[in-house]
Amino acid sequence: MRWQLAATLGILGIVASGAERNTRHFLAVSATSYNPTAGEPPGRILLYDRDTLRPLGRLDYPGAASAPATTPDGTGLFVVLSGDQPGIAVVDLATLATRSFLPTPAGSFTLADDRILVLTGTGIAAIDPAATRVLKTVACPAPPQHLIYNGVNGAAFATMLGRQDLCVATPDLDPADPIPTPVGPHQIIDTAVLLDNNILLVTTYAGPVGPYVSYAVDLVNGRSAAAPALDAVYPSFVAHDDPTLLYGLAPDGARIYKVTFGPDGFPVFTPQVHAAPLPSFAGDPYIYTGVGGSCSTPEGPVTCIVGFRILDPSTLAVRNSLVLAQQTSFGLFGARSISPTLSAPYPLVNAFGSTASPPRRSRK
Repeated sequence: MRWQLAATLGILGIVASGAERNTRHFLAVSATSYNPTAGEPPGRILLYDRDTLRPLGRLDYPGAASAPATTPDGTGLFVVLSGDQPGIAVVDLATLATRSFLPTPAGSFTLADDRILVLTGTGIAAIDPAATRVLKTVACPAPPQHLIYNGVNGAAFATMLGRQDLCVATPDLDPADPIPTPVGPHQIIDTAVLLDNNILLVTTYAGPVGPYVSYAVDLVNGRSAAAPALDAVYPSFVAHDDPTLLYGLAPDGARIYKVTFGPDGFPVFTPQVHAAPLPSFAGDPYIYTGVGGSCSTPEGPVTCIVGFRILDPSTLAVRNSLVLAQQTSFGLFGARSISPTLSAPYPLVNAFGSTASPPRRSRK
């Protein structure tokens, strides 16, 4: 098994908007059913009060759904849908009604200043913030896999299936020459993490479980160098409040590295022994860890995440937990895999409407 499950069970590093005073804080949880015979919508977004885990609302969808961010004004929730009806929806948090739905493949989602960047099956697309129209697209030489946005200069990059170079889009979303990487012809780029100084850390794997090998690629001049200090480590993300801290996963657990830069401009990774745990979401003081179990499928149970725990970052004591599964003779068994994907504030006292199922029909 590759690191996807480990990454979900470990620290979840997803950026959300910063908290404000006098706000109601909520969690958006992605809940996905793998059993089409269950008779319920396969995709669901569950909203909870972060501090009490009291349910605040539910959104049902005809395919797997995740909520990666709120709108810039904090009043709406972006929902990315996959499956037979892929697209991006904007949901009003006060009413849980759908403001807009743009039917477009969205293999990745990034808020990029005054637009949304997503990966389609053929390239990088920019969408207006209201998710009503595609502004521009850039074709990639091969199907894109991972989207990287450089917020410093506005450029976008994507790793590609079956290729070792990077698809490049300028800040104006015009195509640019691909950037080569030192990845070998039989290696696959499994993840990419953007560091300071326009350095992209690309990580490859050989076989289903590794070993993992990382390279640093200078996105300005195309130079590259191996990063042997990260061998067998799966780099996950840089700290929300300190981009010089890199978090990763190794066979013996989580790793934290201090990132500095040598005279040659390439990063140096120094293990941190006593670094404090990092909260899972920016603006949220807690750490969220997954609870493993099994989910129902027509072929039988499969391993999945059926809940999560909320930990105090100082003591790692469990502050609260949510498990949507039943205890059985073979462990926890649930109808859906769940994962918290967003923690964000909402400025209104009565922020959420009642349980609602937004329209499944695309709105032009």
